[in-house]
Amino acid sequence: MTAFKKLSVFAVLVAIALIPSVASANVITCAVTATSPQIRAEGIAELVGDITLTCTSGETDIELITTANFLVNIVAYYNTNVTNPENADDEVTNAVLVVGGGDTDADDDATVTTFSENECVTPADAGAGTACDDSTANVQDPQYAERNGSDGTSLKWEGVVFPVPNYDSDADDTAEFNETTTLRLTGVRVNASLLGLPSGTGVLGSDIEADITMLAFPTGDNSVVLSGEDDVDVGTSLLGLGQTSDDDIVTDGLQCADETAANSLTYITIEEGFPTAFRDAQAAASEQDTISNQVTGESGHAEDNSAGVGGASQATQIMLSFTGVPDGVEVGVLLTPDCQEDDPIAADGADDADTLVLTAWTCDADGVADAAAAVVDDADSVLDAAYADVALTDGAGQICYDVSTNSSALTEDCAITIVSGWTADTANDAPARASYSVSTSYAPLSAVTSGDDDTALVPRFLTGTGHDAWEFGTVNSCASTILFPYVTNQSGFDTGLVVANTSMDGDGDGVDQAGTCSIAYYGETTGGGDAPDADTTDSIPAGDQLIWLLSSGNSDQGVAAAAEFQGYVIATCDFNWGHGYAFITDGFGGVPTLAQGYLALIIDARAANTVETLGQ
Repeated sequence: MTAFKKLSVFAVLVAIALIPSVASANVITCAVTATSPQIRAEGIAELVGDITLTCTSGETDIELITTANFLVNIVAYYNTNVTNPENADDEVTNAVLVVGGGDTDADDDATVTTFSENECVTPADAGAGTACDDSTANVQDPQYAERNGSDGTSLKWEGVVFPVPNYDSDADDTAEFNETTTLRLTGVRVNASLLGLPSGTGVLGSDIEADITMLAFPTGDNSVVLSGEDDVDVGTSLLGLGQTSDDDIVTDGLQCADETAANSLTYITIEEGFPTAFRDAQAAASEQDTISNQVTGESGHAEDNSAGVGGASQATQIMLSFTGVPDGVEVGVLLTPDCQEDDPIAADGADDADTLVLTAWTCDADGVADAAAAVVDDADSVLDAAYADVALTDGAGQICYDVSTNSSALTEDCAITIVSGWTADTANDAPARASYSVSTSYAPLSAVTSGDDDTALVPRFLTGTGHDAWEFGTVNSCASTILFPYVTNQSGFDTGLVVANTSMDGDGDGVDQAGTCSIAYYGETTGGGDAPDADTTDSIPAGDQLIWLLSSGNSDQGVAAAAEFQGYVIATCDFNWGHGYAFITDGFGGVPTLAQGYLALIIDARAANTVETLGQ
């Protein structure tokens, strides 16, 4: 058998001369075309468009075509990794080549086999055992691709029987085969994320490109020409998932006060990047059916030949990942958010045209649904029964949403309700005072970025392609900020200061809180010197007072002296209901000639720094 000679679409017209002496008129021409769908840039195993070779021969050349078929090897080269699952033993994938439109049963025994070295080896997850059996029709079975080489970017189909279009066995100008022979490459999945992520939804990413080459075995007086463009486009990547949030609507609660779901409503909105970026279970099944129909839809193909064609294994999943949640804080989400509500924050409650339905499920940190696929509902939760609790470990946890229903014609979005709450336990400094965040991503996430056996889910998405975390909640200290507007230890005067921790009250209705105070000095010392550095006191128990003189401080309560200072003082204390009093005199330790006392002012730091005077 003579050596192979490469036929490529690198040029618009490149001929393979199977027999060099054949007249140039005896040419089979194959036009190379492809579909180019929008695919998710975050995806590792995204389904790209079909490549079709439509082959013809001129009617005037029928008398020159004397062979019913001959053999070709076809290789498809992509500009990123091919990620179809494969049989671990022999690297046979579930990408499919369909040959149709011609009778290749030359010996008329109703049995046509492939001539691959591996025949038609059943690929990974093929399903029916008859996937590679001969059909009873008069066309050859679809063939599964083998991985080509070690770089992971190409597939090959070996020993393909190529039916000669317009074949005329009697040379009587009467075509016995169809006027065209089609070869369709379908079910190919690639790693779109390898080409990079666009900056945002609506921004075009990268083109997925493919080259086709053909290696031919000469079996008759034939020549073949491929015509088409270099690097046909089989897909365009776009960001499939967007995220928006409103920093004005966050949980901002006090450690010393119970926080409830009703008081902590906030929303994170997921946005579909293009109409087919979200796919429900029906769409996932349709993806399988579409590929199968392309296989079985060619005239003469038996249904059993569709087994193993690579459709999606699940609907689109979206994961919410929570981080930094303090001990003592619980987080919940709405089980089925109202995705039709145009703006859940607006008072009008108007609905949009979206059909999107999301259903919450538990999942692991990679977004793989738990075996039970249930939602945790903690009976002891501080959140009400309308919300599903997010299981947290060391401040981190996640919950996934299944796209139960959506439209392939609309670009949809959904505001997902998030709540958080806690029971105050300030005696044990709980919950811990900190901020916490949430981010969104597709799921499942994976680091399997090349071909694999059938253990990896399809589709799957590259780890790290989620959005930046959004800080949606904070447990704030129960602080009191107390302003002493004038104090002095100059010109013979001294100032005594008192901070009272009144979080303990006589009715027992207060939340007893102990805490330190940070004492900050604003002004100068005698002669224009700098003010003393800020000072942090010992903890002041509920019902007790912090007492000190500027001149000497109070070492028993951790207050350093601020001798010769004059200006104002702000005491910030880690307890609620702090109040202050100052007394200025020239007679500490003796008989005063001048003296003045006043109540300190309270700065409400949580209300845009407005100043209150305690009703005085």
